[in-house]
Amino acid sequence: MDKSLGTDEMAMPCRAATTRRAGEVAIWATLPARGRVERARPSLACGPVSFETAVQQWREGERRLANAPASERAVLERVTSRVVTELRRRLGGSFTTAELAELYDRGTTWVLDVAVAAAPEAPWAWEQRVVGDAAFGRYVREAADFAGGRRVEDRS
Repeated sequence: MDKSLGTDEMAMPCRAATTRRAGEVAIWATLPARGRVERARPSLACGPVSFETAVQQWREGERRLANAPASERAVLERVTSRVVTELRRRLGGSFTTAELAELYDRGTTWVLDVAVAAAPEAPWAWEQRVVGDAAFGRYVREAADFAGGRRVEDRS
């Protein structure tokens, strides 16, 4: 095991070590969230995230956004819309649910950059589990193989 990696990466060699270079500090690990410091929640998964798991996380993000305090909702909506715009830029025109899940699986640390740019005055609106997951949840509806709230199976 690479001894130059931090303790988080050593404890979870499957995913955490691939999200950061050795010695690089993740900004999202120390950002204040409503007056407290939160540590990132690295994935314990060693394989790709399935679409079924990802879509559950995205729906939970949409629920978090819908249940946010009314005083915060406008800013959260603005950030979420900017993340959707970035998803559109990253995936281009037509895409599938598998391609969206693969993008999600590769990591969403870029969501922080989008969120900070969209709402620099509101660090509470930078939470990937809210704005990032909600954006993926909204964007999946535009997938070529998604209809009626679910993935459409190819019958060919």
